[in-house]
Amino acid sequence: TLVLAGDVEPAAAQPLVDKHFGAWRGGDPLKVDVPPPRGNTPRVVVAHRPLATQSDVFVVLLAPERTSPNWPAAKVALQVLGGAAAGRLFRDVRETRSLAYQTTAAVLPVPRGPQPLYLQAATETGKPYVSCVATRSAIAPRVSIRTANTSAR
Repeated sequence: TLVLAGDVEPAAAQPLVDKHFGAWRGGDPLKVDVPPPRGNTPRVVVAHRPLATQSDVFVVLLAPERTSPNWPAAKVALQVLGGAAAGRLFRDVRETRSLAYQTTAAVLPVPRGPQPLYLQAATETGKPYVSCVATRSAIAPRVSIRTANTSAR
């Protein structure tokens, strides 16, 4: 499928498409193997940047597979949690506690399997520990992310 947008007439576009793409047949899609998660034991990784004026705190966990019946609920929870200025993460970590300049919550889509979900808070260099605790506490009492059973693969 080729999609063209803009001020173009189909009759004028077709010869150009045929000329430039007519012989192209493509191939099989690339198979991307994503390794299984290494477990769910919490850990903290610190990347020390001595001259940095800002610190970034990331909390990463696994959301369900996109084919899981739990996926729609996880997406709604993500919006409630990280929905910009209306999100709970922003209101708690930035507005209530004044710990971060900005907050983000998003899923990094992978082809299959549990989806990496991350929360991010950009904070002053003197506040990363407190910001990390606040960011984790923003999800702990409210969000229960259930992944599908992937042990059968």
